[in-house]
Amino acid sequence: MSSRPNIDCIAHYPTLPVANVSDTVEFYIEKLGFDERFLWGDPPTHAGVSLGNSTVHFSSGVANVERHWLYFDIGDVDELYAWDQVDGVALIGEPAPEPRGMR
Repeated sequence: MSSRPNIDCIAHYPTLPVANVSDTVEFYIEKLGFDERFLWGDPPTHAGVSLGNSTVHFSSGVANVERHWLYFDIGDVDELYAWDQVDGVALIGEPAPEPRGMR
């Protein structure tokens, strides 16, 4: 086993399925004091809101154990991917551009 690279994790983003992304974002902003981070799609199908250093994402849909995401904002995804390959982690694929500007 190779030594683990020193990868900075700046933040993580839990993603929650919701019935209506726009209504959920409005509730979090107007009632809970969050700030809008982004809206994706027209009408929005994915969005993020922040409260201080914490961010939550919302995605259109219903709760489904096979459809949950947790994003980690890290310093060098390619270095982490290379290390995971060496250590035999079952990976879906290599880091690639995603529609929301993430890899």
